[in-house]
Amino acid sequence: MIYKMFVKQLFFLSIFSTSLFSQILSPNSLFPEDSLSSKLTLTFVGDFMCHGPQINSALIEETNTYEFSSVYENVKGLLSQSDLTFGNLETVTAGKMIKYQGYPTFNTPDEFVYELKETGFDYLFTANNHAIDQFELGVRRTLEIIKKAGLISIGSQKKGENKYHIIEKNGIKLGILAATYGTNGFSLPTDSEWEVNEISKNLLKEELSELKKKNLDVIIVYFHFGNEYEKSPSGYQKEFVNFAFNNGAGIVIGSHPHVLQPIVITSKSKIENGFVAFSLGNFVSNQQWRFSDSGVILNFSIVKNYQSKLTYVEDLHYIPTWVYKGKTEKKEVDFLIIPDLQENSLIFDSEKTQLMKQSFNDSKRILSGETEIK
Repeated sequence: MIYKMFVKQLFFLSIFSTSLFSQILSPNSLFPEDSLSSKLTLTFVGDFMCHGPQINSALIEETNTYEFSSVYENVKGLLSQSDLTFGNLETVTAGKMIKYQGYPTFNTPDEFVYELKETGFDYLFTANNHAIDQFELGVRRTLEIIKKAGLISIGSQKKGENKYHIIEKNGIKLGILAATYGTNGFSLPTDSEWEVNEISKNLLKEELSELKKKNLDVIIVYFHFGNEYEKSPSGYQKEFVNFAFNNGAGIVIGSHPHVLQPIVITSKSKIENGFVAFSLGNFVSNQQWRFSDSGVILNFSIVKNYQSKLTYVEDLHYIPTWVYKGKTEKKEVDFLIIPDLQENSLIFDSEKTQLMKQSFNDSKRILSGETEIK
């Protein structure tokens, strides 16, 4: 099911109040549109993990190549409907000269990234705690493969290049900045020509100040942060979300906990109906336990109305997703991302079906702020 989220009031005492309503109202009920407006539709998902079992599942032994297309076959159409689609690449592609491996120091076949382009993605966040798993080689080559695939990376770059990215499309001008809480204790040499953005108030203040000079319609900040497997945001998350909003952000998107956390609409945003999605969970991984086998496809539009001179978020909605691991017609062990849609006709055994339904119900409750789930 697609769950739409609209609010009757725009202002709340705190951005951390439960101000999310899974009810359907007219998309135009808050701000009437006319021909004097521009609209840009965006889609965000959470973490792309590639653990060892996923690598083994994708291997084609006859050619010693890897094929990941089946993973996305049930969501591919959903991801290509928006103007722009974003996800967090929580692995690196350091090349086959280094052993392909999963946790704790990832190295993933190049085909994994190429398939994301074929699936409909446009931008990949590369600021996360696994960004330096294969040291300088991993950072450099991952950015090379992303570019070769026709995708754009945000969050790591050559020193001297902008840490943020500016997008102009459909008459809307976006600025996007990405940063991570850390890199698992790894660091690049001081003389490296590469860097990964790490969360700090100095970084945020400096980069957001630069972005505010660019005549943007909205600034989106992506944070890789929070406590793993916790369904409620931490004090650290709230502190930096507040800081981002106070320094010019209109929307904040988060990941890292590997579970979903609430989405909250806030009056602190620099645009109307701006919001924070504290964690979008796992989009694909081998973390086959409750809550970590769940993710979400988050969709919304940014509208700029030239008559009212307002920029606002419209049609904020989500589709819960669940990762199936098991036998398919193609493979003995496969990974499939399953969306919660009425037309979902996939049939699993009773145990898998129960896990899927539980996942979808959990996701709806968490995203609406009901985080104390047993």
